[in-house]
Amino acid sequence: MLIRARDLIVRLRTAAVNAVRGLTKSCGYRMPASSTRCFAKRSLEVMPPGLAQALGPMLEQIAEIRIRQYDRQIQQLGQTEYPETQALLWSTVWAATSRL
Repeated sequence: MLIRARDLIVRLRTAAVNAVRGLTKSCGYRMPASSTRCFAKRSLEVMPPGLAQALGPMLEQIAEIRIRQYDRQIQQLGQTEYPETQALLWSTVWAATSRL
């Protein structure tokens, strides 16, 4: 259930970021490229005051989304309840680093 909940939170955050980008673009502005973790802060820095007033609450909500909490819970659950998943984790890390 944790993995599905994390997936939902990630999709909600992505949808909110895309909505902000779309709304600002329809007003003739373009948000800078940034990771979703720092999107809210960077957007407020460059956003015109009128848009910041309208979209500020949405950006605050985006900034409050905590996906890392789910990551920690999933990792802890894997270590305590499902130790066999650790082999999958290491194989994923190895595969990612071998491509470099």
